[in-house]
Amino acid sequence: MFLSIMKRKFFLTILFAVSATVFSSCEKKVSNTKFTLFYPDNEAFYFVPVTKEIKELDSLSEIKTAEKLLEELKTSPNTDLRGCVPKEVVFSDINYDKEKKSFSLKFTSSKSLGDADEQLMLGCITNTLTNLKDSESITLSTNLKTDMDYSEPITKESYQNSFLDVDKPSDEHPSTETVYWYDKAKKYLIPVQVGIPKKDVKSLIDKLRKGPENRNIEYFTGSIPEDYTISIKNVNANHIDILIKSPPESDKNISQNIQNIVLLTIYDLKIFDTVKFINSDNSENVIDLTKINPKDNLNFINGS
Repeated sequence: MFLSIMKRKFFLTILFAVSATVFSSCEKKVSNTKFTLFYPDNEAFYFVPVTKEIKELDSLSEIKTAEKLLEELKTSPNTDLRGCVPKEVVFSDINYDKEKKSFSLKFTSSKSLGDADEQLMLGCITNTLTNLKDSESITLSTNLKTDMDYSEPITKESYQNSFLDVDKPSDEHPSTETVYWYDKAKKYLIPVQVGIPKKDVKSLIDKLRKGPENRNIEYFTGSIPEDYTISIKNVNANHIDILIKSPPESDKNISQNIQNIVLLTIYDLKIFDTVKFINSDNSENVIDLTKINPKDNLNFINGS
């Protein structure tokens, strides 16, 4: 009898442990994942990256993820941003090619699209889908009458915020890289393409520090306060030391924000694995870019 009772207790213990494991496993699947979506500002001058935490999207396939993000783009997340996919637009035949790192999809609409609306939609879709890991282009097709040429894949470079910058690539500045400036209301950080010598991090940080010039002043505000300076102290292989000098009795939160903006700006260079920030008080902060992505909370908005 005692042995039978012990067997029963053992069986119940194992059953409880297995049930708890299964329940825990199910719980892990129902979680939120952060994604960056791109929306036009209200006047459609540029595309704004917005980080949203979207429920139950962590375990879905690339195709299901694309379907969800395309639906998210139909609705504006804030009053100062625009939904960029008309509600009448329907997407189909969504596929993902892992080798080509490319999405393909077809769209149609019960109403005709104007050229401006179509361009905004393409910019949002391209920026959003190519921002996903292992995605570099999209291929579109439609049965609508359109002036757009969809015969070739659209790359992530096609709709970057470079059309506002007057400093175009030249013999002196052969490459374009990204700096992060604020919109005029200083609410969102906006990625803007600027011309610099190829992969020259000093020139890039100088552009960031100087802020918008010429026509860009109409649209952006500098993200680095005038009384702060940024200088490179050392570059060694995949590591860089950056000194941030702040005025006396300055707010530490401002220095932290500047660090985040610098990280965003140099991250896309894909040169550095680690960054060490040195502050005016000689305190140091080392960031491992192989373990974090500074874009994960860029312009965060509560998701659906």
